[in-house]
Amino acid sequence: MSSSVVDAPKAVLISGASRGIGRAIADRFLLNGWTVLGLARQPADLPFPLLVCDVGQPDHLQARMTKAFQEVEGLQVLVNNAGVYGATPWQMQNLAEFRSTMAVNAEAAYVACSAFARGLIERGRPGSIVNLSSVSARIGSVDVAYSASKAAIEGMTIAFARALAPEQIRVNA
Repeated sequence: MSSSVVDAPKAVLISGASRGIGRAIADRFLLNGWTVLGLARQPADLPFPLLVCDVGQPDHLQARMTKAFQEVEGLQVLVNNAGVYGATPWQMQNLAEFRSTMAVNAEAAYVACSAFARGLIERGRPGSIVNLSSVSARIGSVDVAYSASKAAIEGMTIAFARALAPEQIRVNA
């Protein structure tokens, strides 16, 4: 690895960073001296910059990913944390709700992984992508859409890990 990569500022992009698990992840990175850039649906008063983004809208997410690479030189880690869980039993779910969950939990992760990997490759930099999954991917839950979306995350993570290994981009869930 060249010294410019080692000496580059360390920065992370975290989706769903304004609250819950995403906020806790952001706080940990901040504590360890990283530059944090968040993505969230609503503006929030945070100790790090936040790009307002509906990850369920692929074009909007793609634009925000491009903006992140334009604004943050040392971007090297993506944490795909944004997600929805409705706890809606399958009998009460309809196809529109299923698709909405898949758009936020699985499709958005695909768009983010693809855009982030392209950004790293264009810069000639190694990096890491972390996709948040759930035990529901393996054992199921009352929310069929959620379980299916997290199973998709696990399969997608394995495929991206294999595809991006030659580029020195690690992908884990």
